[in-house]
Formats: sequence, structure tokens, C-alpha cells
Amino acid sequence: MATDFCPHCGAPRAAAAQFCTKCGTGLPAVIAPQTPTGPGLVPPGPASAGTPGWSTSPPRASSTPSRGFRIATVVLAVIATVGLGVLASQGQLNMQGLPAGGGLVTVTYHLAGTARGASITYTDGSGNIQQQTSVSVPLTRESDGGDGLQIRTRRGSFVTILAQNSGDSGDLTCSIEADGVAVNTGHARGEYAIVTCSRRALPQTRQLAMAHHGAA
Repeated sequence: MATDFCPHCGAPRAAAAQFCTKCGTGLPAVIAPQTPTGPGLVPPGPASAGTPGWSTSPPRASSTPSRGFRIATVVLAVIATVGLGVLASQGQLNMQGLPAGGGLVTVTYHLAGTARGASITYTDGSGNIQQQTSVSVPLTRESDGGDGLQIRTRRGSFVTILAQNSGDSGDLTCSIEADGVAVNTGHARGEYAIVTCSRRALPQTRQLAMAHHGAA
């Protein structure tokens, strides 16, 4: 290994000298130090304004829904599945998984409150789960700018909507209408709060009649 002195006589060596200037002994070549690499070792990168060899770029923000929203979406899917299961057990589903008979009903999902935005998951007219992120509050239709999100489904279908606050403050209120009659409502407040509304697509008078019949 190279040294700053002659290994024979101890005289100081000149920079890059191959022979000692005092005794003429051959000197070993100077070996430049190398950066160690291997598992768990990161070689230094280009110099930056911060610590040399390390990037000072801030981490990129994720655009994916929060973990709480993903879990709540799974819960909503379970709720919808259970609702369809109840209809099936009552013999009220046809081969397409929709209630037999009863005609069609217009269902409107409403979302209001002081939250700056929200992500929503809801059942469509065929009972499938749909998602939208970064929707405005109150929720408006892109087609005509009207209030709420509308679907057409079989009367008696199980419908549900879940919404999560996209910000760290504010509140959300969801509601479901069947042919213009409110059948369910819910409210949540706070950072990334989640609100859910679920009900069969029947006008309120029909809902009350069914509840009374069940109690009897």
C-alpha cells in the first residue's frame, strides 16, 4: 500500500514519484481511495444544496384514496352485497340480480356540507359499485348541473352511497331520494370523516308500510 514516506530510508516521497529521491528505492504506486458499495450501501450522488451525496427533493404527494377510504369502500361493497342477499332470500330478485316487477324508480344521491371536496362510492342502476374521487361539495351532475347524482333502477333495489371528506375540516351530509322522496340521510364531521346512506329504493310511504308490516 502506498505511503507518504520511503519504506527503505524513511525520506519523504515526492508526489507521484516512482523512486525515492534519496536512496533510489522503487516506490509503490498510489492507489486512489474507492467508495465502498454493496448491499445496504448507497454511493454518493451529485452534490446538492443540502448534504453532499443525498437528494433534497421533497417526496411526491400520493393521489390515491386514503387507507380509511379503501377500507370503507370494502365495507360499502359488503353492505350492498348483504342488501342484495336479503332481496334474494325474499324471492324478489330476477336473473339479472334486480328486483322483479315494480317498474323503475329515479334515485338521487345528494351530498352537501362545508367540506371542500370528497371521494364517493355508490351503487349504480345495475347494483354495481362505482367510484369518483375529488368531487365537489355540494355534489352536482355534470350533465345538466343539477343537484345530486341520479340513477334509474328497479323499484325496491338496494342503493347506497359512501362519501369521505377529502380535507382536514368541514362536514358532510348525504341523503337518498326515491322519485323525489327522501328515504335516508346521514352526517359526519371532521378530518377525512366518512358518511354512508343505504336504503331500498322505495318512497318513504312504502318504506313505512313495510316496516309496519314487519313489526306486525
